[in-house]
Amino acid sequence: MKANQTFPADITSPRAAREFVAAILGHPDDEATKMALVLTSELVTNAVLHARTEVDVRVDLDAERMRVEVADGDPRLPTPLDLTPDALGGRGLFLVEQLAAAWGSDPCDGGKVVWFTLATHAQPGRSKVGAG
Repeated sequence: MKANQTFPADITSPRAAREFVAAILGHPDDEATKMALVLTSELVTNAVLHARTEVDVRVDLDAERMRVEVADGDPRLPTPLDLTPDALGGRGLFLVEQLAAAWGSDPCDGGKVVWFTLATHAQPGRSKVGAG
């Protein structure tokens, strides 16, 4: 199953994107769904805060894995920060690295796509950054 929806550059978009992804994935108590919602929220929040453009969220789901892509109009690719204990922000990509089976970012038509994959019934795993 594939689905996509566009959200405005607005602080309400992370919640709306979570609701969209939850409706696609179903099974709200499933660990994979919970992780996907956290990671979707982080990526959409980053896009809204940093790209300040519309955000297109795409979900590709099959029996073995899910892939969620967040596209925005900013060509700057994300870079995980070296976190310090007193840092006030910058934990979004850290969470993506820790929870996703794989994640990465790719340039596209004047912007970028940041994506992650999870096993359909995922347990937290180490991330592997790579091409989409």
